[in-house]
Amino acid sequence: MLTDTQREHPSLTPGEIGEENTPSVPSPAWSWVQAALLVLGLAIFAGLLWLPTLGLHAVWNVLIPVAPLLFVFFPGLWRNICPLATFALLPRKLGFSVQRRMSSRTNQALRWGAVAALLLIVPLRHVILDVSGPATAGLLVMAAAVAFSIGCVFDWKSGWCSSLCPVQPVELLYGRRPLVEFQNPRCSSCVNCTQICNDSDPERARAVGDHGGMGPLEFLTAGFPGFIWAWFQVPNFRPEYSRLDHTLEAFGLPLLGFLLSALLYNLLRYRLLPNEGKALGRLFATVAVVVYYWYRLPFLVGFSPTAPDGMLVDLTQWLPGWAPYLMRALTSILLVLWLLPHERGQRPWLVRPPYSYERGTSAAHLPPT
Repeated sequence: MLTDTQREHPSLTPGEIGEENTPSVPSPAWSWVQAALLVLGLAIFAGLLWLPTLGLHAVWNVLIPVAPLLFVFFPGLWRNICPLATFALLPRKLGFSVQRRMSSRTNQALRWGAVAALLLIVPLRHVILDVSGPATAGLLVMAAAVAFSIGCVFDWKSGWCSSLCPVQPVELLYGRRPLVEFQNPRCSSCVNCTQICNDSDPERARAVGDHGGMGPLEFLTAGFPGFIWAWFQVPNFRPEYSRLDHTLEAFGLPLLGFLLSALLYNLLRYRLLPNEGKALGRLFATVAVVVYYWYRLPFLVGFSPTAPDGMLVDLTQWLPGWAPYLMRALTSILLVLWLLPHERGQRPWLVRPPYSYERGTSAAHLPPT
């Protein structure tokens, strides 16, 4: 006998539907890890306010430098434990989300908003975020508030995790060959909250909006290598600097780098190599993350022309002068060998749970907005 889901969606395979639409049961360990990360996030928030030096180190010199490697090898892990995702899903879990299913147009608009937010926040690090604990704490509060608010309107991960979060474009950019496909503990069943799910189909998510034009992810891919390189040429704000001049430099130089990189990408993509879009995407993503660690790793241990900017611990007296070159060579080789080859049979970040189409309760039956 056919189930309701099979009658309504005959194209779905039994594996996609799941036997009798039985929701998957995630390991309880994920809930403990999510709770621990939430507590850690609150502790870092408190540190930013009352122990700003420690809090700033935790955010900008520990968590952020680890993030790109996490996105390259284990994007699903971060999707499962991100504290902001926990805030975004609270309205649904507490039962007062409107649970709107997001339309493709809204999804694309919010993805563009995520890219814009990313390109705004990163230069702000040099202006104020890297040197002000309260400012960074305010940014985290704002992000949590937006995540929670949008979760009150749209169902599950559609509003924040797969649309407006400024981190998710970087996840898509770098997460091309996940090493491990994780269980999806946040979704016990798939309610089809968004037409394209980053977790189970990141390849399609990368193509959002690029039919007949450049989509948000391709836009970021084109300019991000130059943006990152130029960002590392700007020092953090110091009292002896002119606030206006430094702000113009902090935004102007990275955006100029973005523009030059995007011009090169467009020349290659649409003039010289029109049939190599995916290969160029891999190339520019690889260059972006290689450039990041080319500068970031030596900076963390004190080998920086703008020290103490970005320094976690000064090891210049203990490490030989060639240590930065070794760090750069090893990480660059690793990232090039991992990201640049053609993706064959790319695995998703997370296992898609069984579909759920219970009329009257599933967001799949609400009109998209």
